[in-house]
Amino acid sequence: MKLSPKRAENLSVAALIMNLLFFLLALFFDNFSGSRAVGVVGWLYLGGIPIWLALIIQFRQRRLAQQEKFEAQEYQRLRKEGRANSVFEGDLDAEMMIQQKRLDWIEKWLISSVAIVLAIYLLAVGFWQWKLVSGVKLTAAGDLPLRVGMDLGKTVVVLAGMSVVSFLFACYTIGMSRQNEWRPLRSGGVFLIGGTLAALATAGCLAASAFAYYKPLILAGKVLAGMMMVLGVETALMVTMDFFRPRLKGQYQQAAFESRLLGLFGQPGGIFYTASHALDYQFGFKVSETWFYRLLEKYIVTLLLIDAAILYLATCVAIVPTGNKAVCHRWGEPINLDNPWSAGLHFKLPWPIDQVKSFPVEQVQCVDVGYDRNDPVIGPDGKHYHDYTPVLWTKEHWKAEYPFLVPARKAGVDSEDNESVNNLFDKLVVAVVFQYHIEDIKQYAYQSGSFIDPAKVIKQLCERVVMHYCGQNDIEQILGPGRDATAQMLKKNINDTLNQYAVGVEVDFVGIKSVHPPVKVAEAFEKVISALQKKQTQILAAQGISHKIENDAQAQATVALSRAQAYKQERQMLAQADSVRFDNQITAYEKGGDVYLLREYLSVLDEFMPKIRKYLVSSDNVDSWIYEFDLKENLKPDMFEGLGIESEPKNK
Repeated sequence: MKLSPKRAENLSVAALIMNLLFFLLALFFDNFSGSRAVGVVGWLYLGGIPIWLALIIQFRQRRLAQQEKFEAQEYQRLRKEGRANSVFEGDLDAEMMIQQKRLDWIEKWLISSVAIVLAIYLLAVGFWQWKLVSGVKLTAAGDLPLRVGMDLGKTVVVLAGMSVVSFLFACYTIGMSRQNEWRPLRSGGVFLIGGTLAALATAGCLAASAFAYYKPLILAGKVLAGMMMVLGVETALMVTMDFFRPRLKGQYQQAAFESRLLGLFGQPGGIFYTASHALDYQFGFKVSETWFYRLLEKYIVTLLLIDAAILYLATCVAIVPTGNKAVCHRWGEPINLDNPWSAGLHFKLPWPIDQVKSFPVEQVQCVDVGYDRNDPVIGPDGKHYHDYTPVLWTKEHWKAEYPFLVPARKAGVDSEDNESVNNLFDKLVVAVVFQYHIEDIKQYAYQSGSFIDPAKVIKQLCERVVMHYCGQNDIEQILGPGRDATAQMLKKNINDTLNQYAVGVEVDFVGIKSVHPPVKVAEAFEKVISALQKKQTQILAAQGISHKIENDAQAQATVALSRAQAYKQERQMLAQADSVRFDNQITAYEKGGDVYLLREYLSVLDEFMPKIRKYLVSSDNVDSWIYEFDLKENLKPDMFEGLGIESEPKNK
């Protein structure tokens, strides 16, 4: 007895309506969730509509082909009995079976076309939903941006109801597909299993968000979007392989849009069946008939549950690493803030009742402000190395740079008059690293009574301190000789700010890794710096010339003054000598009389006419001085002149 395709056709129509209804419900309740996970569930259910539509067409055409075949058989029977009247003579030609031809065309081309459309849909919508889910971020307080007035209970109940209904429908459909006439229903039932798992997982994550666990909800959206893309890739591969698969007449061809991956969840026993056949083939004997395999097959679920229970009970043990302290949260509320757990082994209630957060109290932590660090340089041996390549202003120093506004001073304006030019600003990249350690865990992470992300708070405070400092100091001070003073002042300011807000940490070191103008204006900035350097060079050269002239003038003045003083002393000494000599001359004259005068007279002649031959003739008959000068040139000088030897012998 053949089963009627009408029942499968009606079931496909009901499944199509159910998928469409679940899609609309998921979109409606997606407005209550900021994670987009509920919306992904709806789009996944919408992907089943092409499958059910293809099944409706296929079973309807099967019903028409079956009816056509029945009518042909009835005609043949009546013909044999001689009661059939027809314009055709002989047997009906097989080419006249129009409905069967249409069925063959549908199962050969329409099913493959629907699989191609489904693959494109799953890949495109999966990627689109992945982008949307990736854009959902937690707030600074660690919450999810949910709509005000959200009723989580209604959303969870609706999703749970969708999962239950689709699961029952999938089980019923897969059960019907065990009959050969209804075998195509398995593809739709398997796809419903995927929707069941998605709705159930999303409902559980939404329930967890009621206890402030929001990350599983975001993760669920990403996983579901990724599952859609994986199913799209699988469908595309099945379509490609379907073109090369041999088609045997009368044998059912599994549809390309029937997921083999989801089929593992739809029929778990098939996994053991496949594994047993693989083991029998590999070992060469019936491994599936051994007592161990039968025992494992019988108690595998129990063993898995025991393993899961052991793993769950392992969450009752918490290990705090060395150098850390931990705070235990019970239903999200810290219970040992005043006495945190030290390093070692501790026992607690299982997850999710108790959760432990560990804090590295003895570790120096870093906060980078104004930049993002470069990726490490990995050598051929796989080790990390420092990059010592010189970096110029015209090249990026870091992976990302965030410049600060710095007041610009006009040339010739003193620091006291900076208020008149405070409306002029330049951009300056200041890369600063803050190193700190935790002093008080309660202040560090639980100021509001519940856990917050202290790293973000500290980073924001550090950025604010750097921004304020840059806004109050001109560019020449920060870029030039004031880097050490800047680091010390930043350390003082950040510690004061952290103490003001009671953050529970202390900054041990502040280092300025680099200070430079943004890359886009670095070239123009270098021109300005070059012009300033040339200006400074000319100023220093002029100052050098000025100092040289001043030194030369001072030296000349010193020489002239020294000469004047020497001349003064010389004149004084000469005057004193003349005075003493005059006194001595007076004394000599008083004693020598004319003899002294004659002596002085002759000494004057000898001093002022040393090379003139002088003759002194003494006579008593002359009472006056007679001067005779011989101006004749001596053309023949005496060779014995000046030797004290007479040139001619005296005549005696």
